[in-house]
Amino acid sequence: HSSVMRKAGFEMKGTNEKKTRRHSKRFVGFMIAAAVAASVPVAAIGYGIYVDHKQNVDSYLGAGAADDLENKGLFDGTNIAENEHFRITKETILSTGNTTSMIVTIEGVDDEGRELLDSGDKCLSLSFGDIIRHLGNNVKGMSSSVDKGSGYITYMYNIHFSTLMEPVETEARLFIYDSEQLGKPESEEGINADYVIGRIKFTTEKNTDSETFFCEQNGRSIELYQFAMTSEDNIAIEKADSQIELIYSDGSTEALISNSFNSLVQPAADEVSNLADGETQLGTQAVFNRLIDITDVMSVVINGDEYTKQ
Repeated sequence: HSSVMRKAGFEMKGTNEKKTRRHSKRFVGFMIAAAVAASVPVAAIGYGIYVDHKQNVDSYLGAGAADDLENKGLFDGTNIAENEHFRITKETILSTGNTTSMIVTIEGVDDEGRELLDSGDKCLSLSFGDIIRHLGNNVKGMSSSVDKGSGYITYMYNIHFSTLMEPVETEARLFIYDSEQLGKPESEEGINADYVIGRIKFTTEKNTDSETFFCEQNGRSIELYQFAMTSEDNIAIEKADSQIELIYSDGSTEALISNSFNSLVQPAADEVSNLADGETQLGTQAVFNRLIDITDVMSVVINGDEYTKQ
């Protein structure tokens, strides 16, 4: 079978710069990552500890997301690493059991650190090699998005993988790299220890609530989470601009189009030769660019097929 990965990317102009890197390991499907228009200001009184970490989360998951996650015990905001120039904060880690999303901020704690981040000379990267080593062939796709503020950068890392029999608790190295010298360090086998600033621990165990929706037309089901949608079935969203429609309890509807997702891993229908074959069986996994009130969603329409809440 073909293991082609079709990609689509979006960029939005504004005060902040948001870019996306995508990484693939053998799988059939495509990943789509969309920039979210956001303004993430630093408080006028200074940098460093005065970065608004809640607003960094909101820039990826919508206004009020950090407060919502804090109420559920999912907003972290703790310092996990620091050196003379930089500090790394773990904002939140969300997992469905087969998709894990991490939001991390690196900020300058002195003038040199802030200037290096603002100039683009220094960047932060998660070691995707560590992810592969711990999850192996279970990994279906990964992406990272970058949202730059003044003196800091906030990253969202999305890891899509097969549903594991038992959750995995692991960690990945976070390292600072010089974009000119190292090129794409995440693709290198080894990382110079001098660049490693810390490690981020995470689990693949589900930590958010979900609702199950079933489609009688095709016999498939989806799990809808506040921040994501997953399915063990191959549900091909045939065009990048296809809409997924949410139908709420009051009868109102909302369309999720291509730029409603931070990342999306799904099958390329014309390349799937055998749905029972583990090499081509992918499932469908998406991360939204805002939180959704799943308790109020009564049904979801994908490609004209209606999935109703069970």
